[in-house]
Amino acid sequence: MVYRDQENYPASVETFRKMLTLGDENAKRGYQNIIDTYREAKQWTQGHGRRHGKRCRKLPNDREVRMVLERSTRRYRRCR
Repeated sequence: MVYRDQENYPASVETFRKMLTLGDENAKRGYQNIIDTYREAKQWTQGHGRRHGKRCRKLPNDREVRMVLERSTRRYRRCR
């Protein structure tokens, strides 16, 4: 989050990707933060829900991850 607060978005995404290997709860937070980081950076195509939806199949029943993906998809469609 420190990198994201400093607007160092590439370093932030890389840090959150490292979280994906630390178990289910950390992976869930990592996916959510990656998508939110791309959204804050206005990198709509990278943060688009479909792209990350494939990666999030590890957590198909997680309500929070689905909500982040749906929010990302709606914003992507509005900004195109």
